[in-house]
Parts: sequence; C-alpha cells; structure tokens
Amino acid sequence: MRFILKAKKLNGAFSLVRLKRDDKSWLLIKGKDKYARPLIEYDVLEAKPNSVLSKLTMEKIAAKYGDKAGKKPVKKRSTGKSLKKSLN
Repeated sequence: MRFILKAKKLNGAFSLVRLKRDDKSWLLIKGKDKYARPLIEYDVLEAKPNSVLSKLTMEKIAAKYGDKAGKKPVKKRSTGKSLKKSLN
C-alpha cells in the first residue's frame, strides 16, 4: 500500500508492506522524495522525541504501555549522533 503523509513528524511518500501472513508484521518504508533525508543528517526521534498525541517520549510510552500490549518495552535504536560518532 502506498500513501502520502502530511503530518507534524512524517511527510511525503510511504509504503506499508506486510512482512508475513501474520497481520501484526508490517514494515513502513519512506519513499525517495523531497522529504527523504539520511539518518545521519536528520533523526526525527532526536529532533522531535515526544509523541504528538501524548507528549511522552518513546521510552515513557514503552514503560507505560509495553507490557499491556503483550510485548517487551521498545529498545532505543541508535541515533544519528551515535552513527556520526561511529563513522568518525
């Protein structure tokens, strides 16, 4: 499925692809357009870490809701800053 988002954090073309026949396994892929930027240049989780709706960080959301969803809390991924350090 392909679509265009015009939102506070995500803009431009995206594709949503099911990874398995399981309805819970999906991959969101950013399309190559004028809004696409490499992680080393711009990391939305670093630039705008809080949820638009709850104003909470991903860590606080995971701590609050992670177990209720039957999943472990979300692990923090590497950021653009850590990627820049590892490349230097």
